[in-house]
Amino acid sequence: MKSRTACIWLCSALFALLSCKTRQQLSQSKHVFGRTAVAPSSPLNPCKDGTDYPEAVAYVKELANWIMARNPETFTADYSPAKFCFVVSDLAGLNAHSDPATGLITVRAEMVRMSPNTDDALAAVLAHELAHVTMQHRRREPAAADLPKDLDLAELSRRQVAQKTWQIKIESSRTGVIDDALRSGFIENTSVLMKDHDLWQRIIPYLGQIDKGSYEQAAKAFSKMDEQFGIAIRNPHYDSMSTWRMLDSIILNFDQLSASIPNFQNFIKTDTSTCLPENICQDRKNIESIFKYIESKLRPTMDATCGIHLDPKDDPNHYAPWMQWMEQQADEVGFELYLRAGLSAAHYTTFLESLMVADKKFDICVENIKKSNWRAPRITDEFVDGHPPYCFRYENLTIQEMLKHEKEYTELATKAVLRAVPELLELRNAAHSALTPKK
Repeated sequence: MKSRTACIWLCSALFALLSCKTRQQLSQSKHVFGRTAVAPSSPLNPCKDGTDYPEAVAYVKELANWIMARNPETFTADYSPAKFCFVVSDLAGLNAHSDPATGLITVRAEMVRMSPNTDDALAAVLAHELAHVTMQHRRREPAAADLPKDLDLAELSRRQVAQKTWQIKIESSRTGVIDDALRSGFIENTSVLMKDHDLWQRIIPYLGQIDKGSYEQAAKAFSKMDEQFGIAIRNPHYDSMSTWRMLDSIILNFDQLSASIPNFQNFIKTDTSTCLPENICQDRKNIESIFKYIESKLRPTMDATCGIHLDPKDDPNHYAPWMQWMEQQADEVGFELYLRAGLSAAHYTTFLESLMVADKKFDICVENIKKSNWRAPRITDEFVDGHPPYCFRYENLTIQEMLKHEKEYTELATKAVLRAVPELLELRNAAHSALTPKK
């Protein structure tokens, strides 16, 4: 049993809690100290950095690289830093997410704005997302070392089987859509239009009234599709998801083009007696053929595929004990990665504290934590977003992890003092300047 004195020192020195008492260790947690990665079932798929907010992306990427460089045993081979990509999104709110299949980490701009003078709060979020990738959450079958005692394995297994059945049905339907698009010549005919970069300027004189700005924007997007979806055009079955996205983009671009041309329907109804010059007549026929296939076949079959839903009761991603455990594990593994990078232990929970303060729950949580026999519940009755309650995450990190790994965390915490990384000062300032709205 850990001593009361040791617990008080850890809680105050590492997390600045007002008081702390010896507590029963968390029985359902199986975080193994030093196990910060598992072998992926298949290599990470390629990804690309985002092009929006380039200054913020550069800062986020370098901060993540700082963490990874100081965790060399984790971030090597399959998880080498070069395999990770970063995007800064303009979606509102404090949030971030990762794709364990690609190593792509998306951070909302508000997360970057949150701490203009320090790196630690954003670093904590990045460490959490890096942990999701290295632990391959949602991409692999759960290993014994990951399973909490309150997880119903039979129920999880049932849901995973139901999910696989649904995925097979979706893939079969998607393949059918692609096969028909190939047999009908739709993909071939559309790819010809994609490569004809003069087409949209060539037909402007014959369109009548147009919304010039919208038309040119849509025409430009369509003309770039041959670059974006080159592999899908050359080999539609090589990556069915890329081909599916291409087909979806074709529909979207045609919708935007037709919306910018009030007389679009009249234009595509070819009349050979008035269709001059001859090449414009052929352009009309090609566009009409593609548009007819979209409306009669492609859009309805794609909508039908998208309508194949998995009942939330059969979805493992809606099974709170499993989802909430993965978030807990990402908290714990992320904490290790964060401390090994030399960042201040006392500020790993800054993000959680901000959320609790916003919800007016922080003071209540801290008061409850002081009670020796109180434990924050991890499993909630209402499934919201898969995360355990904030107070559970806070108590788990500030108390339970300290008790379970007292020796290891004490050794790391004595060296973990950084709130801001000096080498990142210019990048951080540039990111904040670029994200600050101009007055």
